[in-house]
Amino acid sequence: MAALSLPPQSSHVGLEMPGCAPRFLSFPRAVTASIGTHAVLRCRISGDPPPSVLWERVGNIRLQLGDRCYAQRDGDWYQLVISDLRLEDSGHYMCRASNWSGEGYAGAKLTVTLNSTQVIEPRIDLSNEVFPSTKLSNMSSSTSEPSAETIQQPTPLDMTNSDDQHLEDPNFPPTFLLLPRSQRLTRDQNGEFTCIASGKPEPAIHWEKDGRSLEEIFDRSHYQLSCGGHTLSIFHVRPPDAGVYVCRASNSVGQCLAAAVLLVDPTPRQGPEAVPGDPPAQVKVFTVNEGKHAKLRCLVTGKPRPEIVWRKDGRAVSPGRRTLIYEDRDGHFILKVLFCRQQDRGLYVCGASNSAGNTLSAVMLHVREVGDRFPDPLRDIAVREGQDAILECAVPEGSRTSWYLEDQRLHPGKRHHMEEHGPIRRLIIRGARTDDDGVYVCQTHRGAQCIAEVTVRGPIVKKLPRRLEVAEGGNAAFCAETESEVEQIGWTHDGHILSEDHRTVVKSFGRTHVLVIVGVTQKDAGIIQFHAGLSESSCHLRVKAKGSSIAPASGEPSNRTLDAGQPVCLSCQVPSSGTKVRWMKDGQEVEAGGRFSLQSDGRMRRLLISSLDPLDSGTYTCHLGNDSTSFTVTVPEPPVKIINTSSNTEHKCVSGEPLVLSCEVSREKAHVRWYRDGVEVEESENIRLESDGRHRRLIITCARAEDAGEFVCNAGEDSVFYNVSISEPPVKIINTSDDTEHKCVSGEPVVLNCELSRENARVRWYRDGVKVEESENIRLESDGRHHRLVITCAKPEDSGEYVCDTGDDSVFYNVTVTEPAVKIVNTSDDVEHKFVSGESVVLSCEVSRENAPVNWYKDGVEIQESNNIRMESHGRERRLIISAARPEDSGEFVCDAGQDSIFYHVTVTDPPVKIVNTDDDAEHRHVTGECVELSCEVSRVNALVHWYKDGEELEESENIAIEVDGCHRRLIIRSARTQDSGEFVCDAGDDSIFYNVFVKDPPVKIITPSGTKELLSGERLELSCEVSRENAEVYWYKDDEELQESENVILEADGCLHRLVILSVQTADSGEFVCNAIDDSIIFNVTVTDPPVKIINTDDDTEHKCVSGEPVVLSCELSRENAHVRWYRDGVEVVESENIKVESDGRHHRLVMMCTKLEDSGEYVCDTGDDSVFYSVMVTEPPVKILNANDDTDERCFSGEELVLSCEVSRENAPVRWYKDGERKEESERIRLESDGRYRRLVILCAQTQDSGEFVCDAGDDSIFYNVTVTGQEAL
Repeated sequence: MAALSLPPQSSHVGLEMPGCAPRFLSFPRAVTASIGTHAVLRCRISGDPPPSVLWERVGNIRLQLGDRCYAQRDGDWYQLVISDLRLEDSGHYMCRASNWSGEGYAGAKLTVTLNSTQVIEPRIDLSNEVFPSTKLSNMSSSTSEPSAETIQQPTPLDMTNSDDQHLEDPNFPPTFLLLPRSQRLTRDQNGEFTCIASGKPEPAIHWEKDGRSLEEIFDRSHYQLSCGGHTLSIFHVRPPDAGVYVCRASNSVGQCLAAAVLLVDPTPRQGPEAVPGDPPAQVKVFTVNEGKHAKLRCLVTGKPRPEIVWRKDGRAVSPGRRTLIYEDRDGHFILKVLFCRQQDRGLYVCGASNSAGNTLSAVMLHVREVGDRFPDPLRDIAVREGQDAILECAVPEGSRTSWYLEDQRLHPGKRHHMEEHGPIRRLIIRGARTDDDGVYVCQTHRGAQCIAEVTVRGPIVKKLPRRLEVAEGGNAAFCAETESEVEQIGWTHDGHILSEDHRTVVKSFGRTHVLVIVGVTQKDAGIIQFHAGLSESSCHLRVKAKGSSIAPASGEPSNRTLDAGQPVCLSCQVPSSGTKVRWMKDGQEVEAGGRFSLQSDGRMRRLLISSLDPLDSGTYTCHLGNDSTSFTVTVPEPPVKIINTSSNTEHKCVSGEPLVLSCEVSREKAHVRWYRDGVEVEESENIRLESDGRHRRLIITCARAEDAGEFVCNAGEDSVFYNVSISEPPVKIINTSDDTEHKCVSGEPVVLNCELSRENARVRWYRDGVKVEESENIRLESDGRHHRLVITCAKPEDSGEYVCDTGDDSVFYNVTVTEPAVKIVNTSDDVEHKFVSGESVVLSCEVSRENAPVNWYKDGVEIQESNNIRMESHGRERRLIISAARPEDSGEFVCDAGQDSIFYHVTVTDPPVKIVNTDDDAEHRHVTGECVELSCEVSRVNALVHWYKDGEELEESENIAIEVDGCHRRLIIRSARTQDSGEFVCDAGDDSIFYNVFVKDPPVKIITPSGTKELLSGERLELSCEVSRENAEVYWYKDDEELQESENVILEADGCLHRLVILSVQTADSGEFVCNAIDDSIIFNVTVTDPPVKIINTDDDTEHKCVSGEPVVLSCELSRENAHVRWYRDGVEVVESENIKVESDGRHHRLVMMCTKLEDSGEYVCDTGDDSVFYSVMVTEPPVKILNANDDTDERCFSGEELVLSCEVSRENAPVRWYKDGERKEESERIRLESDGRYRRLVILCAQTQDSGEFVCDAGDDSIFYNVTVTGQEAL
């Protein structure tokens, strides 16, 4: 229920019960009123302390609190006033009063009809205290229900309505009964907007999106309208579906509208997407001056409507401070880059995709530098809100500068401090605010400029645009985003707080906040501000009037291209001769003076430029209020010509000398590019590019051979070519180590060297006319001017004639290499060598030179290499190695070097087998399933061992492996079991080792973490836990009591997973559940609550009429059985008595009145706490009957006698009326009307003849007739 609260007064008077709960002394009554009139619901309440009163609308229908609906109080009287009634105001209203002692409530029904019948409760004068609904007094949340703290005096209602006010037109304009709700969805969700309107004739419903009819935007496969158009369904929403949706209801009398906002979160889409691959072969090129705006557009069609993504150099472009992405009225998708900078250069790709496929369109953006470069440019900065922001740059010498915030020129003031120190320019922003966030420009009087972005960080992370222009009748949409979800947010228009109405949508979705003004008018123009705490972001909203009030002069072209020096006149026509306009160029105001003059001639306004300059190119705008007209003037630069050059022929120089290429261009600011062999030349340590007035120079400080080639100076429209040849100076050999023979012995190094006349000269070495290449034995070294050929180890084949050739000079060397005689100069031993079988035998000796060959013999037979025998040669050392000696390897060994030899006597014997090493001789403890490995090392490789367990020899099996690895012996039990425990022995014959092995089951661990479960009664509860092994025993407990399986409880085990399932939980099942695995346990906290009680069926929600004495049964059915209900009559709880029974049968609840009485009439409420239902009970008396109606009714008497007419009625309190000949009789001096219990009498004290006639006793529902005859006095 939506509610309006009335705070209690500080004092109270009369009719109060000290220390008691609120009590209704007078209940609100049902009201029926016509459309457009007003209604008052009032009641009188007492209580101690004075109660707080709340008016509610039953059915969760929001009370639109404002000038049309407000509450009042005077003492203990409370009333709710609703003026300008509408059909949707019909329904039940409830007055709820509460204090610390208790609460009470009473309801009344308001019926709004189309006829002129009006029943309005008399309104009391509440002029002393008025408590209407509130207007927003703070900026807590524009989407919350209105509070009731700020009070405003309403306009009094005139209760004396004339008859004309009751005569309503049978036709009335549309009024919304249900408004569409704003939504925030994710991609591929379905959205739905619903609006229901009443009116006569029945209104037609039309939907629009962003000011355009749906038929212009969507295809039928993407959206659907229900019958009558009340519901708009959008299937599988995408980011392009986001926007403002307007529902228009119209009939012949009028129309109304309601708006809602749809936000679509840009989650990654599924399916085909236009991803940047190779750009199209035809890439358009777009060039823009630095600091200007670049507008890129692409036109894409497709069905379904394509989704557009802009990318720059492969990365998606998002809307931001300097990038705008939108769709214009012509269907073009626009990417606008504001205040272009060098980093904006690159390849921009417009990717379009839908369910049928995707396509790409690309454009290359170049940003051209304008004017002189800043020696030290501005740099982007970021500051916290409230801090000072400082921008600093160095400008070209002698420059006058101005500062701009985007297109708004800044002037020195309290918040903007500007400093100049030589070439240094500094802008200081004192106490930066959110609105200071933006693009700042430092511009010189020559047109050179430098751009930087200032980021102000604070609670508002997404700011409003600095300005927004909307055509009259269009929609103005604003979106802001906060750093976190804050409560104190709001929107204002020119300082006035905005709240939601039929034209204004104010919504918050978490950190995203939206304001939409539908159908803007000129009154909506002004400053829109978003507030988040103490931070605010502003936007200047401009409304462009329909039917332009300013237009270009007849025949005046909007785009002009003129040469420099020519004059230009820009003319426009304004509505009246006295109208003032402002001329702007690229957002900066144009002032008269110099080459510029402003003219006003009647309704014509002109801007004249006497002599155009290329710097005059730009967009000129004539502004009139919120309207404007623009002209684009383009003044191309005159073509650049090269009028003089240093030379147009070849440039020859020697390596190491400087090289200067120069030319003269036709104007100073001309930009040139230098190329070598078609590749653009960039400045480096060796290359300088100079610009001096009209002279351009390329300087190579130290020319090298690789700098030779064709150089071009390109000025765009003209170019000049230079052929550069760079030669090296002749190389001379000025010194050499020797020019005669070099003799050496094989194995010695040979070094040939020489010194050249310069360092970077290249030489070639030759031997016997063949070029020498580097190898492992030959190195070619170069150290400055010194060059060497080094033969590391000379061999006889290295002998010959060597030449070092520089091209211009050469030197010769004769090299002779001879071999020395081979001698055995050292040996390991010359006596007997004794070894044990399996050991390694090494016989070694040293020869006199490294490359000497030797032969090995055993017992006179030459030895050949095999798997067990290796012959090694390391330098001058020679070795014979027997890897594993055997007894048969015993004998006499000889190393023969040809001219020398040495003898060795070798003896090999088998050793006894010993266990020389083991992993452990103590206990081995393992857990079942683990791998058990017992190992030892024997003294020789071929030793045989046997493994035993508890005296029984072990054989290999699937679970047991016996391994031999050289001298290592291993017994491996792959998966140990408890029965594998025992004493293991490894027996090697001559030696043995014992192992004690113990295997036990591992402790059980529960892997699943603890958790909490919250369920509604009747739902299924499933608790599961995973244990570390399958055969573990698990027990389930609830509140320390072990659970057993039953019809409602199932205990399951599936491998390592154990589950407890309760098929239908009840509130009694709430508690702590424990899964106990003996070694470990886990706890689940389970909370079971009953679902909210709803009334799902009732026998009647209208009036119950009965006759006094008859029984009345009021019944309803609830959503669950164990729910508790309370019955109220006229706001007071009903208590059971002899006549009233309150019954409960499962989900059915009844209030039974055995014998009704008149005082049982009233409004009855069955309240479940979560829901309620109303019954109107009316008890009436039974019809009155005359019991003796059949008696003889002829009465005769004489004149002067007393005449008595009597009858008996069916009940005592029945009223009757007496008539004579159709004329009602009243008591008089002669006539008495008597009532005695159920008897009614008419007594005529002294009858007269004129009393003769027909008498009638009328009881309403019955009557009796008497024929009375009065005759004269009987003769004596």
